[in-house]
Amino acid sequence: MAIALLGRPVRRGPLRPATEDTSDADLIEQFVSRRDHLAFAILVRRHGPMVFGVCRRVLRDPHDAEEAFQVTFLVLVRKAGTLRQPERLANWLYGVANRVARKAKLTAARRERHERAVAGSSFTAPVTVGPDRAELRAVLDEEMVALPEKYREPLVLCYLEGLTNEDAARRLGWPPGSMSYRLARGRELLRRRLARRGLVCLALWPVFLQVLSERASAGEVPSELIDTTLDRAKQEADKSPPVRNTRPILPWPVLMLVLVLGFGAAAVAGWAAHKPPENPPTAATTPAGTNGESGGHCTGAHPAP
Repeated sequence: MAIALLGRPVRRGPLRPATEDTSDADLIEQFVSRRDHLAFAILVRRHGPMVFGVCRRVLRDPHDAEEAFQVTFLVLVRKAGTLRQPERLANWLYGVANRVARKAKLTAARRERHERAVAGSSFTAPVTVGPDRAELRAVLDEEMVALPEKYREPLVLCYLEGLTNEDAARRLGWPPGSMSYRLARGRELLRRRLARRGLVCLALWPVFLQVLSERASAGEVPSELIDTTLDRAKQEADKSPPVRNTRPILPWPVLMLVLVLGFGAAAVAGWAAHKPPENPPTAATTPAGTNGESGGHCTGAHPAP
């Protein structure tokens, strides 16, 4: 495998056919390099429940949630070739789904205000007694997005995608001990953020823990929604192919040659700068008749007599 000068590894040879066991990074590479729609379909089915869970928690209208789900994967179609860490696709999709869903929520809120204005006094706002379970999940998503990535990612993989600590650590290439620590640290940071919003108390925190422990992706994505998403993704890929990363890439032998030549040129330049000249110039003599002194080394101007 060749090594990129400034980025991801450059693959040599044919890629293996996409299967359910293929890693996210390899599926992204197959989709970008040869427009493999089967690889993309595996990604949609693998991460679709987590993405759909985010969209449903943020958006109450099921049609808005389905549209946000599709838009999230259309963003992946456009950005697949520029992902810096494709092996961390789940975390990236989680952030995109949140942004897309919250933008749709603002649009829905404006639409609702317009409908209220049209309805006038005949509109009666619903009475809310307290936060329900869906609202608690939405708050959790809002605060999780604000966590540092290294603490948010374990929460996404272990709680929202249902992976074990060992599977999540293996996917990210982390030691199991590091995964356990970051998972615990992420929960603590999340608790503090909820406390700053006044939502955590002795009675409510166990509810948050239970909501967090529930696999948010529990309900399968409707097969019709997956089919529609894949059709739109194929159309999007056909009209605007994924943009590959355009950073300069050099094969490993060429890179080594460039480095060797660069160091050699620097060494030659340094040696030439310090080598004494073969014929050093002789000291200039002072012409006769100037104060009766012979030429010599001058360290400064002589004062006038």
